[in-house]
Amino acid sequence: MSKRRRNHAWQQKDVSDELLNQVFDLAKWAPTSLNSLPARFLFVKSKAAKAKLIPALSETNVPQVVAAPVTVVVPYDKKFYDELPTLFPAFDARPLFVTNPALSQATAFRNGSLQGAYLMLAARALGLDVGPMSGFDNAKVDEAFFQGKSWKSNFLCNIGYGDAENYSLAARASALNKLARSFEGFFLPAPVPQRQSTECPVTNDYVAPFGRLLIAGVFLLSGLGKLAAPAMTQAYIASTGLPLPIAGFLVAIVMEIWGGPASAGRLPYDLRGDRNGRIHE
Repeated sequence: MSKRRRNHAWQQKDVSDELLNQVFDLAKWAPTSLNSLPARFLFVKSKAAKAKLIPALSETNVPQVVAAPVTVVVPYDKKFYDELPTLFPAFDARPLFVTNPALSQATAFRNGSLQGAYLMLAARALGLDVGPMSGFDNAKVDEAFFQGKSWKSNFLCNIGYGDAENYSLAARASALNKLARSFEGFFLPAPVPQRQSTECPVTNDYVAPFGRLLIAGVFLLSGLGKLAAPAMTQAYIASTGLPLPIAGFLVAIVMEIWGGPASAGRLPYDLRGDRNGRIHE
């Protein structure tokens, strides 16, 4: 993660099919929602295959694809749910997506993108370098490679052995450090001198209430997610063997949507004011 970033230049060193199979075998075990595994991977290596891909690329991406030993097209399968009876036998989840195109599209795109990231991590773990790319015409890629299929291209990723002589992290170090400092300043603000009060001493304890707000946000988002897909939530509860899935669903909604924000309601007096309602300057 720290030794290299996105590669633009590549050594003229072949990547074997055996090694690519190892990358795929490693990436395929990573988790996705309901084990849906909607991503598909097309490994473009031959000159003929690259000739089909190049017309869909933006001009600046052509040299990278030509130089890279392998370019992976990462699409997602819009009908991934047809494989769920095999991939996720806990309960019949297919109807949840067949009857809800919006949920199906969001699940395919989100988890397909996640699998693309898993593939890059697997390639790095096996000693390869990666160069993910957008900058291409999705419609042209789909027409060239996926006619008659329910696959839709998401992004591209070059794989091979990066040319270290044409790569420098030092030029980006200053910007990366500045970004890190800005996040540090956001989460851990420097103490601000304040006038002390004998009735209620002022402290600078911003971290604890901020942490409670973050936890409350997690609970709230989780509850809203369950509200958006009640059938899926109840089906999951039923699959665990728990009785009364509807009751369990309602309890979860109340605990997460009401209980989460309620946990953030108790802030220390130095942030809200004293017991008499006075705000300290």
